[in-house]
Amino acid sequence: MKTYDYKWIDFLSNRNSIKVTNEDEFNIFKSFIAQCGLYDILNEYTTFQLFQHLAKINGKNTNLFLFEYDNSKGLTWSDDLNNSIEWYGKEPIEVEDLHEFFVKKNLDCSINRNKEKRLCDLVEIETNNRDCVLLKVKDGSRLSLIKLGCFDGDEKAIRVTKGKNHTYTIFTKEKNYSWEHGEKGYTIVSDNKDRKRMLINDCIENDFDIYIGDNKDLVKKSLSIHCIEDTYKNENDIEIMYWENQQNERVVVHKNGEFFRAFSSKEEAKKFFKDTGYVLAYSDDYVSNTGCIVEEYKLVKEQYLNLKREEINQKKDSDFDYDY
Repeated sequence: MKTYDYKWIDFLSNRNSIKVTNEDEFNIFKSFIAQCGLYDILNEYTTFQLFQHLAKINGKNTNLFLFEYDNSKGLTWSDDLNNSIEWYGKEPIEVEDLHEFFVKKNLDCSINRNKEKRLCDLVEIETNNRDCVLLKVKDGSRLSLIKLGCFDGDEKAIRVTKGKNHTYTIFTKEKNYSWEHGEKGYTIVSDNKDRKRMLINDCIENDFDIYIGDNKDLVKKSLSIHCIEDTYKNENDIEIMYWENQQNERVVVHKNGEFFRAFSSKEEAKKFFKDTGYVLAYSDDYVSNTGCIVEEYKLVKEQYLNLKREEINQKKDSDFDYDY
């Protein structure tokens, strides 16, 4: 009979800890937590640096975190390796042991086997401040970048400035180049560069949910996003606007009160959000003074619903947690 040794189950069932010693390991651990629907247990400590700061002020090792999970206590950690081994009777789970989890979840394997990666899969957020977004290209992404059809594969980083006008800068090993696009006009560029611009905008504004316009309140709202997992708690207001029984009219979509993009039909608009991992939750509809039909939705990522389900389940558990 075949036996199984899924070490990550020991962590979820409070039978072992997971050892994290650097930022790369923490990011993998964070992705594991998020895909389990438990991202909320990190609270505001969503980066390795924040945990290092917490360890420093508590006089603990800043390069050794033994994370433990308990359904009633949430996420806890220590830096006492010997105590962890003695308590659980085994060595802590190494981050590399989580590979089996990702395989089983089909996150990096079968689900994408016949699906080309998108730009958001190939970059990570290096900087997100009031002035710009800087994306760093992940190692080993050369061929996947080339497959997008407009990148050369030697790109190292991509920077986009925020505001009414955007400067797009591509950093490569040999040289850097920029072009402009916005209300004041745009640099005349090739179709190849314009395709890059659209892919970059889609990655930043839709996948990473970072606002890059000139509304300071919306800019401030998205400053907390430093990785894809930070978008899982976001809610956006969507308006889908169209005219009934009019041929060849474009369907216009507004996001948080500003123009987002136009589609050929309402079905195409909804499919776009579904295909990029979002869920549209209907809230209301009305007819404007011009006769335009406006449908209002809340836009959230699929992981948002997982977090909400987890909160509901935890609340149900707490309702039966009485002290006698």
